[in-house]
Amino acid sequence: MTSSKFSFTEIFSITFMTFGFIFGAGNVIFPPILGFKYGSDSFSAVLGFLSSTSLLSLLALIAFGIMQGNLTKFWTKKYGKGFIAVLYLMLGPILCGPRNGIVSFELGLKPVLLQTHLIDGSSLSLQIALLVFTVVFFTFSLWLSLTPSQLVTTVGKVITPLFLLLIFILSVPLFFTHFPSIAPPNYDHNNSAYISGFLEGYNTLDVTCIPVFGIIVFDTLRRRAIHSSKGIFKSFVLTTFSAPIFTALIYIAFCYIGLSEAGKTTAALSGPQILLAYTQAHFGWFGEVLLGMAVFLACLSTAIGFIVANGEFFHEMFPKISYRKIAISTTIITVFIANIGLTELTHLTQPVLNFFYPILIALIICGLFTPLMKQPKLTNYAVVGVTVIINTLSIVHYHIGSLRQLPLFDNGLGWLLPMACTLILCLFLPDNDLLFDSVAD
Repeated sequence: MTSSKFSFTEIFSITFMTFGFIFGAGNVIFPPILGFKYGSDSFSAVLGFLSSTSLLSLLALIAFGIMQGNLTKFWTKKYGKGFIAVLYLMLGPILCGPRNGIVSFELGLKPVLLQTHLIDGSSLSLQIALLVFTVVFFTFSLWLSLTPSQLVTTVGKVITPLFLLLIFILSVPLFFTHFPSIAPPNYDHNNSAYISGFLEGYNTLDVTCIPVFGIIVFDTLRRRAIHSSKGIFKSFVLTTFSAPIFTALIYIAFCYIGLSEAGKTTAALSGPQILLAYTQAHFGWFGEVLLGMAVFLACLSTAIGFIVANGEFFHEMFPKISYRKIAISTTIITVFIANIGLTELTHLTQPVLNFFYPILIALIICGLFTPLMKQPKLTNYAVVGVTVIINTLSIVHYHIGSLRQLPLFDNGLGWLLPMACTLILCLFLPDNDLLFDSVAD
């Protein structure tokens, strides 16, 4: 079957499935902070945020399709598998997975428990409630993950459409919100608003989702008997390109929510607190219920996605260990790490993302330009290598005079220009015997 034989419903079901995998806890809690913190500079901050999230995700999907589901295709098997394995662990039990359980608790069950006085608000009672909730939440996610072939139906046709409906209902007051004055910006001005927004986008983990969850879409297409490189590429892009567009629209809405709340308090609110304040103001207790349901569904779809992705990937790597055992082990580890707490987990996440995101961006750019490369393997190693070296020196604050002169070096983006220059130089390398059968052929 070719991509042209997909029905309209099937296209949107796979699109919604892809969106559901990408849009999780980080996508909920970070965008409201943009409007709240950046105030009159929000427009520039949102542009930066969208650049490192939705736009880069769209480019990543195209690159992933060109590379036929393997961005590290030109690396040695050892290094390629190792790097992708780290991404799976990051999006699975170590970083992204636990965050989904915590945020779902913070915006869903916790407000209800406090208002009904089922817990007294002490740290011990909250910790016990979080433990019970995460056990139930991830057990339910595991149960839905044990039938990967049903993901298009479970996530694409049920969970994600319902989530989008709830988000639309919650967003309706935004059409009638007027600002007598926009709050002044309140952020570190060492970076421009655009650069700050770009770096804030790392926290959503959107781009790291593509190599992990994209393979699930590829497997779905292969089950539809699409086997040719060109057919898979076209079908993959057709059924996924709308997902980043949906995320962009929701990011803008959530930023607008943050902007609407910025002038009402001088306190530094977190993303969940901003969303709760907004829903309480416009919908009362019913808004809290709607928000809790929406966040639960968003986190649930991502939790299902990472359990399935980890189960299938590590089962393929270690065939003697069943998919079921890996999925259960992933869930247990996720529950354990989730009970560390959201603040501690965020502090752990930031340095990891600062290291891995530039590598992913370099791989995406290489993937996009692969059909034009005469020596794709050498180009990949050169571009990624330069990116890793410059970015690592920036992270450890290794102050070499010439490096400090690089644009945006002090902002953590000093690797951008060397990466681009290396890529351009490699495009002019002479032919060799390494062949690449691109989907454009």
